[in-house]
Amino acid sequence: MVKRYSYVAIVTVEVSGSVINGEWQEGRTEKVEVKGHYDSVNDSRIIIRRNPNGDEKQVSGFFYTKRKPKFEGTPVRLTVPELDIDVPVICWDPYQSHSVINV
Repeated sequence: MVKRYSYVAIVTVEVSGSVINGEWQEGRTEKVEVKGHYDSVNDSRIIIRRNPNGDEKQVSGFFYTKRKPKFEGTPVRLTVPELDIDVPVICWDPYQSHSVINV
């Protein structure tokens, strides 16, 4: 079996402001570390995905991870320092055994 290379990626998550106990709490940015594998889209296929706003975007790569997107906020950027990748996140799709971050 071929061993896939593991990378540690940093996903930047934006949490919007909200009212808690009658007081306004400012929005914040959090960083979440995920371990997985990155594959770029480099063939003639064009893959289109929708972001949370409903806009259609062309996918340039996938980051496969076992971590499920269970956090507060919206993922906005994926950074893989070892590969010099810093790209916006289109969507994060959960499946039964893994999840895929479309960038």
